[in-house]
Amino acid sequence: MSTVPPDPEAMTKAVPASADGCYHRQFEQDRLALAVEQAPETVILTDPAGTIVYVNPAFEQSTGYTRTEALGQNPRILKSGQQDAEFYRNMWAVLTAGKVWRGRLINRRRNGTLYVEEAMLAPIRDATGALVYYMAAKRDVTGAVEREAQQRQADKMEAVGRLAGGLAHDFNNKLQIILGCVEMLLQDLQPDHPFHANLLNIQETSRRAADLTRQLMTIARQQAMAPVALDLNAAIPASLQKLDSLMGADIHMEFVPQPDLGRVFMDPAQLDQILISLAINAREAMAGAGTVFITAGHCTLHAAAGQDRPALLPPGDYVVLTFCDDGPGMSPEILTHIFEPFFTTKGAGKGAGLGLAMAYGIVQQNHGAISVQSVPGRGAAFTLYLPRLPPGAPVASPSPAARPAAGLETILLVEDEDDVLNLVQRALEQRGYTVLAAGTPGMALQICAQYPEPIHLLLTDLIMPDMNGQELADRILALRPGLCVLYMSGFPADLTIPAGRHFLQKPFAAALLTQQVRTILDALPAPPPPA
Repeated sequence: MSTVPPDPEAMTKAVPASADGCYHRQFEQDRLALAVEQAPETVILTDPAGTIVYVNPAFEQSTGYTRTEALGQNPRILKSGQQDAEFYRNMWAVLTAGKVWRGRLINRRRNGTLYVEEAMLAPIRDATGALVYYMAAKRDVTGAVEREAQQRQADKMEAVGRLAGGLAHDFNNKLQIILGCVEMLLQDLQPDHPFHANLLNIQETSRRAADLTRQLMTIARQQAMAPVALDLNAAIPASLQKLDSLMGADIHMEFVPQPDLGRVFMDPAQLDQILISLAINAREAMAGAGTVFITAGHCTLHAAAGQDRPALLPPGDYVVLTFCDDGPGMSPEILTHIFEPFFTTKGAGKGAGLGLAMAYGIVQQNHGAISVQSVPGRGAAFTLYLPRLPPGAPVASPSPAARPAAGLETILLVEDEDDVLNLVQRALEQRGYTVLAAGTPGMALQICAQYPEPIHLLLTDLIMPDMNGQELADRILALRPGLCVLYMSGFPADLTIPAGRHFLQKPFAAALLTQQVRTILDALPAPPPPA
């Protein structure tokens, strides 16, 4: 095959027949050359010594090298260093044996980026059987590999979710009992009591256990959400202010608001968690000194093939946040595991390896995507895609100021765990509330139908036998329209909280419970009458 590209116009001209078939053979060769020139797969020919003698236009598009730059070179100009010497020894053993080698290659483009190819390499012989060329036909499968990696990550998260779901409800109920009992004992004991320090130790350890369970549920996308329309130009600086003391004086965080950035629909607490996870990762990477740059923009992803887009992300409008540090960067091996739960490069006892996995889970729960690019010695860049709200969506209003947690209202409390029921009832009654306690959803419906006075708030567990908390709330609201609802659960199961309803994650302190109850009741315009 000639190293000079054939003339497509000449190939399309009619070729006269000949008795000896010479013209016919030439026409067949020209037609084959035309097909190779226009093939979407990369085609390379080398001589027996490995010198490139031909590449087709697809090679130029895939690698970034022009035909002129490639001719006379060895294919090792594409080597990325991702495959070891043994890999290439096995490849050449197959080829020198006269066989076809098939496999995947991780190569490097002219601009330094890596890509993955499905390759078929074969020796080409002439009519006498002499080796004249080696041919490589390769197809870029980088996008498919990324989608496979995303799917494996999603499968891991789903497995963690099933594990967390199986443990979280019962485990958090037990922690609720432990923390509730400890809290009441601490109220009754003076600080100089010999048991006081031990109770504080139990309380702190139980809180850490609760935090671990909560992190697992976040990773597994099983976190309750209260999403609102967030203006990131305002929300990100507010979040970064909370990080000042966490990051230290020698780390600078810079964010420049982007005009017309748009808004996203997500829980503000989840945005804080993402930024905290990425900031702590950058702080550890930079060893306590450096600069973190946060840039923002928006884009529209189309369904057209070939667009540079995150794997598994559907078409649509997105806000794009890029979180860059000037740390030492990461190796390709670390990048393949960076979002896995419990993966950490720190020593034992210096980190659980859940921060970046939490950020991944939150972004996935909000129908977005997160990716990371890094080269050793050049820092790291985390890119987040979050669905962008259409223009005109209302912006979240600031949270109201905290108010005293006591009150005189009536609360219908529903909880199938007796010890939790008793602890929550006692905590509310100590602050002046009238509590109607029910151990089953059926009992709660009976109380609701028969109680003659107003009921101001339904406080119910989410997971109960016979009827879950959401179904119970729907039935009670049919009897008492306008009633406020506060769910509590150790396992919210990816709950999206509708307007007028609220959520409290178990285990919780009595002060947090009563404060949230007070906040909800203060927003109630008037006691809802019975139907």
